[in-house]
Amino acid sequence: MVIVLGGLLNMGVFLRAGGEFLVTVCGFDPKYLEIAMTALLVMVAVYTVLGGMLSVLITDFLQFVVMSGGLIVVTILILAKVGWGRIVAAVASHHGAGGFNPFVNPNMRWPYVLFNAFLNTAAVLTWQTVISRVLAAKDSRTGLKVYKGTAFFFVCRFLVPGIWGMAALAMLAPGVVGSNTSLAMPRFLSTFLPVGLMGLLVAAMLAADMSTDSSYMLS
Repeated sequence: MVIVLGGLLNMGVFLRAGGEFLVTVCGFDPKYLEIAMTALLVMVAVYTVLGGMLSVLITDFLQFVVMSGGLIVVTILILAKVGWGRIVAAVASHHGAGGFNPFVNPNMRWPYVLFNAFLNTAAVLTWQTVISRVLAAKDSRTGLKVYKGTAFFFVCRFLVPGIWGMAALAMLAPGVVGSNTSLAMPRFLSTFLPVGLMGLLVAAMLAADMSTDSSYMLS
């Protein structure tokens, strides 16, 4: 019951975060956030209800291909245009050594590291969208392949947005996004990317959001 309740609440968090990102990066008025969230949910609900596990697995794979392409291209452009040195310098100037080492960051230290260790252990053992696939595997060997095959991409899903966020720190003037710093990265991308790549980014983020929502619905 705890896992189910947590999954339902977490799906709402992902849905809102995805909607906020898309609305901000596309330059829409924030009042359209609920409309964007509803449209995403309806699209996902249709193919999840009609196709079940098979439709989720197929669409997840296709969405993964689109998402990976978008993440790689945008990251390469950021590193080429902004530069790794400028990104590192921005982190150092704003956070000092604590920007690179959580143990010396006054807001993190060992409780933060320990919390994330527990969080990620719980994610791969009890997270609904992961465990539903493992429990649907035909045997333990296949289940083990699921974990081994996706471990690298779990690292990427944390690493790539982190690089984008650090680039936003380097490029945006202080106070541009106000108190809601979670909008800094999409605000930066909305002004940084050219038209063609902006379309690729939106497609990639739509793929990521729909993949997450369909997995939550199914589980």
